Amino acid sequence: MAERLASLFDASGDAARAADYHELAAAKAATPAAYRGALTHVERALAALARLPATPARRKREMNREFDRSSIYGTLHSFADPDYGRILTRAAGIAEELADDLGIFRGRLGTALWKLCAGDVDEAVRVCEAMLSTARTEHPEFLAGSCVFGAWVFSSRGDYGRCLALSEEGLAALDGALEGIPLRVHKRTHLLRTVAAAHFGTGAVETGREARNRCLESLAESRVPADLSTIPALLAVDSAFVGDRQSTGALAEQALAGHAECPNAANERLARALQAWTRCDGDTGDVERLAAAVDAPGGLAMWNYKPFALALLADEWLRVGEPHRCLDVVGRAFELPRFPAFDSELWRVRGQALATLAQGTNDAAMVADGKEALRQAHSLAASFGQRHVEARIDAIR
Repeated sequence: MAERLASLFDASGDAARAADYHELAAAKAATPAAYRGALTHVERALAALARLPATPARRKREMNREFDRSSIYGTLHSFADPDYGRILTRAAGIAEELADDLGIFRGRLGTALWKLCAGDVDEAVRVCEAMLSTARTEHPEFLAGSCVFGAWVFSSRGDYGRCLALSEEGLAALDGALEGIPLRVHKRTHLLRTVAAAHFGTGAVETGREARNRCLESLAESRVPADLSTIPALLAVDSAFVGDRQSTGALAEQALAGHAECPNAANERLARALQAWTRCDGDTGDVERLAAAVDAPGGLAMWNYKPFALALLADEWLRVGEPHRCLDVVGRAFELPRFPAFDSELWRVRGQALATLAQGTNDAAMVADGKEALRQAHSLAASFGQRHVEARIDAIR
């Protein structure tokens, strides 16, 4: 009914009521499997609002609809997409114009997500630091949300100590939060995921599994559709990082089921690539299928996890006796924007491939390059506290 009324008021030139009903239709459509319809209605609502007199009330509605548009667009396409950034920038600009505290916070949150997914981790850190400072001193109601993104950013940079501290700070802030239960559950779920990421990142596998289980229990209570694929996909990455194929496969399946309920192209690509990795068992055909999944159109650059997926692929090429193909894949990964936390694995695989090629030869340069790659990998792993990666390198040396 709201859709039909919105169309009728559009046709009659009644911009005020057209905007009302497009907003209502968008709200009804913003449920699992209906995001494309929601995006259309948000855009039509914005077009109708633009025909109304320029008042602060109209500008605030435009701000909220632009934020809705950015969120839906990022979910459907990619949070690394420049178009997502342009939509978000418009919304954030209106928030600054209106001095709207919540809008300014949403703008910073979205910017941190955009920069992180686009590979500009340093800028994402800068935005998160500013957001955290403001939340602690002026707006404690924004602290838990700031910690969610801050923890993710720092885990991506390999700063697992800061990630864990922010996760715990965010969980403590939620205890005293006044917001509705669904939003608290959503934030708690993401904070428990970053707790798991911090433990897996340092090789504390058992503690990481305990945190992962708590996160999945929280996910079962979540009413946020996007969480259904995002949380399992990210937990699958954490599990793959410590070589847990069984858990990675189960979580990838769960992410794909979540994608079926609430479409998210980035999570789908990530889950399919990780699923393909879990099926590799020393057979060249399995590795070819993994390569196809990693390089699928639209691919993993959406979440900036493609370099990690390429590290998994390179390792599998090495496993089936193809060190040259391994090195080609590692070279591709190093050309991409990437999360620093995964660089230790890329250097490890490169060093191992060079060591394999150098066996039985007198190529001193290749031997030296291999040793330097392993030294670089070990140095990064030690600086990040990635004990499991250090152990892998020690076993090679």
